[in-house]
Amino acid sequence: MPPDAISSILTGDVVERVRALELFARVRVEGSRLGDNRSPLLGLSPEFVQHRQYLHGDSLRHVDWRILAKTDRMMTKRFQEFTNTRVAVAIDVSGSMSYRGLGMTKHEYAVRCAAILFYLMSLQRDTFSLCLFSGEAVEWTDSGSSRRHLAQVFERLVNTRPEGTTTISPSLERIQLRLNARGLLVVFSDFMDDPAAIASSLGRLRVRGHDVIAFQVLDPSERELDFVDFTQFRDLEDGSLLAADPLLIRDEYRRRFVAHQLELKEQCLAHGIDHAALEVSEHYEVMIGDYLRRRAVGVR
Repeated sequence: MPPDAISSILTGDVVERVRALELFARVRVEGSRLGDNRSPLLGLSPEFVQHRQYLHGDSLRHVDWRILAKTDRMMTKRFQEFTNTRVAVAIDVSGSMSYRGLGMTKHEYAVRCAAILFYLMSLQRDTFSLCLFSGEAVEWTDSGSSRRHLAQVFERLVNTRPEGTTTISPSLERIQLRLNARGLLVVFSDFMDDPAAIASSLGRLRVRGHDVIAFQVLDPSERELDFVDFTQFRDLEDGSLLAADPLLIRDEYRRRFVAHQLELKEQCLAHGIDHAALEVSEHYEVMIGDYLRRRAVGVR
């Protein structure tokens, strides 16, 4: 983005962070060539369908001049028109998203994945908006598709810090009230709440005609509880403390963790919602790219 375009709405160190985030998104998208595969996630250009005989009044810009030169037959190219997509990306910014294993936090990971999607939407000229939710608080940016709007969204992303409690279902109910026109809702969260209630709330959006993708952001260390010594654990949302011997609770903890993740996935699928688990790693663009490619060919 040209420096004057950014500086017109951003100042100070935020400018550098937004530039870094956009550069990251551009490099990750173009380096991985995520756009090579047509994705239902994004708005689409007109797509060639077939040739047909030229009829009086047809636009000359659709004439296939190569066929005319070879066969002396005037044929036009027919296209399937696609409108751009209205996309809302909702990110859970509750305290549990600040969990850090050996690398970045879950929040930092979600921000980077979202940045890739926003950059792709900008390239495709889709209309997109950002929603941040924590507890019952829901904060929106306006919808837009311009580079200026992209910079505003990135500014909000880099200035957000996770805090507060997790009450996902009430947040989703408030999000539903905002989404009037049919479109795509992408949710990034660890979904540390009741799976049935979450899927039911998202399912109501499906009933209203929205497409929904639930990206469950997890840190590998959360699954393992790989502690050895007697440990004092602090709740990242309410600050409460719990002292426990990991060796005594590890098996039950792992069982419940896997059961929660499995139930969430099954509940989402039952409501027609795409569910994808994203494990925090340095290769976030690979995870997003693989998912988009699977979705493009109908593999969920």
